[in-house]
Amino acid sequence: MNGSSIQYYIVASDQDVTFTSAGSSDPEGDQMSYTWDFGDGNVVTTTEVTAAHSYSSSQQFTVILTVNDGSGITTSRSFMVKVDGVPPLAVAMQNLAVLSSTLNVDQNKVYVFSSDPSVDMLNETANGLIASYEWVWGDGNTTVVSMGEGQNVTHAWANAGVFQMFLNVTDVVDHTASKAVTVTVRDTVPPTVRFSVKLNGTVVTSAKENQSLVFDASASSEVNGIASYLWEFGDGTNSTDDAPVHSYAEINTFTVKLTLTDNAGNVANATYSLNIQSSPRPDLRVGYVTFDPTNFVEGEDGYVYVQVTNVGTATAEGICGELSADNLDGNEHLMTNVSVLLVNGTEDTELLIGETGQLRFEVNFETRGNYSLTVNVIADDEVASKMTDNYITKILTVEGATDDGDENDGYLMPFIIVSIIALVLFALLVLLVFRRKR
Repeated sequence: MNGSSIQYYIVASDQDVTFTSAGSSDPEGDQMSYTWDFGDGNVVTTTEVTAAHSYSSSQQFTVILTVNDGSGITTSRSFMVKVDGVPPLAVAMQNLAVLSSTLNVDQNKVYVFSSDPSVDMLNETANGLIASYEWVWGDGNTTVVSMGEGQNVTHAWANAGVFQMFLNVTDVVDHTASKAVTVTVRDTVPPTVRFSVKLNGTVVTSAKENQSLVFDASASSEVNGIASYLWEFGDGTNSTDDAPVHSYAEINTFTVKLTLTDNAGNVANATYSLNIQSSPRPDLRVGYVTFDPTNFVEGEDGYVYVQVTNVGTATAEGICGELSADNLDGNEHLMTNVSVLLVNGTEDTELLIGETGQLRFEVNFETRGNYSLTVNVIADDEVASKMTDNYITKILTVEGATDDGDENDGYLMPFIIVSIIALVLFALLVLLVFRRKR
């Protein structure tokens, strides 16, 4: 220390402090002596530029340096020394509240902390100066605030867990104090949800119906562990397995949803679009309808022929049809579900891919009139959603039968009427003659 214009110095108690008069000088270059009055009753005179002294009590002292040039000419300069014998007090605040020994925070959330209430006491009445504030967050990060800088700092914990946080306060004489806080960081980060659908180990976005698919969520991540899985396959079914196996019976595009819940209760989900296509299937198309005979007569047997073509990707087997009739009064009834498949005029049991045949129905209409005929055709394993061209409607007129007995009845009826009239007239005549004779 030297006798500069500084108003006071702060020194630690019970530690040697070096005082220096290096700034003093004599214009004539005479040998000078230095008398140090340390203010606590100790006075030292020396020709050395420096002098060492320690203070045992935490008080404020006036130090006087007197310089003598050897010829009796002296000059004095004084300054204050404040002796710091008390460590600082470290006080940490968060959100304007003084922290106790524990603190609960959320993961990845930024919090504001302050060391402003911290104080350094020289003694019971005088304040000292704090040189630095060191925040040790416990997660490998540290923030240091020097004297004169703003005392508000921010921090966020990237990982959940329990951390030991410290506020270390150091005053200008290297006295230190520390405030320890146990910080519990709550897991508030939801899981990262990623999954794929695999067929025989290969990731796919489309598959065939009834194929076994593995739903793989191994690409998902969660630091603190996944507590539960919920798979919603989009077809009304679900699973809670971590890697379920599932197959689809319908042909459609399904949205698969995976919901993950971690051990802290955080929830996240992701979706996946999966197109389920048809396996090789038959697909029937109904064409024109013909009748044999061309003109049906009531009471007589006949045949209805329906053209059918397999436009699918597999041979059509188990082909059958239904023939229904509506006599235009709104009452439809099944006439027959017995049919024969003809291919190139020969009875057969299947239609190859791209092949055309006929279904033959044997029918008999008991009553003349106009009928609306509806034919439905189906094959084994045919896709229901594609069965939009499997039926056809045709109007048929059934004529009345011709009967000779009925024609004779038409000629006989007038004769009978005339005969009855003649008999009536004859009876009246007999009655009249009988009355006259009386």
